[in-house]
Amino acid sequence: GDNFRICWPKYSAFDSDNNLVGYLAPKAFENSISLTSLIDGYNDKLDSQWGAFLEDSQRSCELRLKLCANLAQALASITDINQYALSPENILITADAKVSLVALDLMLMNKKLNPLFSFDSNALVGYLPAEAVQGAVDANNNSVARFALAVIIYKLLFGIHPYDAKFKPPHANRGSIQDKIENDLFVHGAGKAHVLDLSEEHKAF
Repeated sequence: GDNFRICWPKYSAFDSDNNLVGYLAPKAFENSISLTSLIDGYNDKLDSQWGAFLEDSQRSCELRLKLCANLAQALASITDINQYALSPENILITADAKVSLVALDLMLMNKKLNPLFSFDSNALVGYLPAEAVQGAVDANNNSVARFALAVIIYKLLFGIHPYDAKFKPPHANRGSIQDKIENDLFVHGAGKAHVLDLSEEHKAF
């Protein structure tokens, strides 16, 4: 589409000794940056062209909503979405909200030999549903990508992870986001009854 690109490897590159040296993939949009720069606390490193994204304004809200829509459209265009490990590190964005999906953690899978696959990349922590961490997810299950998309959209719109809060016992000592996910502590869902301190960002939900 005009607003998104799927930049997955198409060809392998080998040297003269037949050693794998890299991959060839479609080019991402010019002047793209990793989504992590926008939603994971690196805003101070962004230059002036990203000002509209960062300011507290109607324009910022519109850009973030556009980015969410373009990201959803990009994912909808992928047939085997269950083979894609979605995280901010795998998403490149432009200042006008265009999206390029890259494959830093692409999970290529032989379904006949390996019908189940596990997730062990640090880049995916906080973006995996409980079922993906507690065991394995069937190859036909797209809940992993959908969960990650929901988390990313929440962070884009509200500036905080949807499971990031302080909770009352018996969940008071759950420090990591992934631990809170595994215990179903979404602050506007099952975790709401256990919230001890809810930040202002969540209250905009």
